[in-house]
Amino acid sequence: TSFTRGFNIINTAYSNGESLSNGIDVLIKKKWNNYNSWVSYSFSNTDYTFKDLKNGSSFAGNFDVTHSFLWTHNLKAGNYSFSLGWNFRTGIPFTPSNGLDTNNRVVYGVINSQRLPNYHKLDFSTTYSFHFDKVKKWKGKFGLSLLNLYNKNNTLMRSYESIYNNTSQNYELKKVDNVSLGFTPNLVFRVDF
Repeated sequence: TSFTRGFNIINTAYSNGESLSNGIDVLIKKKWNNYNSWVSYSFSNTDYTFKDLKNGSSFAGNFDVTHSFLWTHNLKAGNYSFSLGWNFRTGIPFTPSNGLDTNNRVVYGVINSQRLPNYHKLDFSTTYSFHFDKVKKWKGKFGLSLLNLYNKNNTLMRSYESIYNNTSQNYELKKVDNVSLGFTPNLVFRVDF
């Protein structure tokens, strides 16, 4: 089932249909002494077919990510560990708006006919491990992560609203983008016993 969000003229909120997903995943991993790296790539295609939507023709699924790529590095030096990872994926589909109707409701275009911008970010983390006691039963770890190093505002979802503008005294179409977190530092302290 899928929430129709006004894409058709039927009065129900849900439509029944089918989906077909296919794709391939590739993972390459290599280790050299204290350094290792891996690359993963996924190609996938997800199509939906709902007899009540788009005249029964198939269309891209709501979370169809055609290409996804991850390249990760990890280096261990004594009690320190350093990691760097770059993540890229193509944007998910969304349904554009054609404006507002005479009742000031959002009018949608062709379902999932456009895609959000591509998503990408670079993350870095480091940890320092140590022991609290000489018999090494209690272990501790300090860590720092810097997520989204270059502060990319990735659009995760797009929707539309009809908003009343007090200045113009008219309803206007407003595009609402949900975006990912920008640059985000994290600290961690862990105790194992």
